[in-house]
Amino acid sequence: MTLIKETQNEGEINEGLKRLIFFNWYHMIEPSCFTGIWELDGDTIHESYSILNDRLKYKKLDDELKWMISYYSVNGWTILLYSEKEMVELTYFVKTIDQTKIHLPDKGLLTTTMINRGQMGKYFTSW
Repeated sequence: MTLIKETQNEGEINEGLKRLIFFNWYHMIEPSCFTGIWELDGDTIHESYSILNDRLKYKKLDDELKWMISYYSVNGWTILLYSEKEMVELTYFVKTIDQTKIHLPDKGLLTTTMINRGQMGKYFTSW
């Protein structure tokens, strides 16, 4: 979260958000014994979704972050739990995603773009 707050670099902000939002979603969707994520700070989760909401509002998401949020939105409750009462743009985005589609790019693109991206990269290349 510190990097996102301190940098003015759009790429660093988006990359930081990708990782934060991934962990927010992953710790809610998979059992802790599989993820190794036992607990996340609720204030940090809320703040990361708030930043994501603002970036949606001002159209500052890159294409990769958009498909990631679309993918996570199939299990929208993981985001709506935090966004629904006050984050209009994020809530709208999540609620309007086509739930019948899997929102992932092709495997070849995932394999090349997720190299050296930690647990997030391992998750997305395991498909």
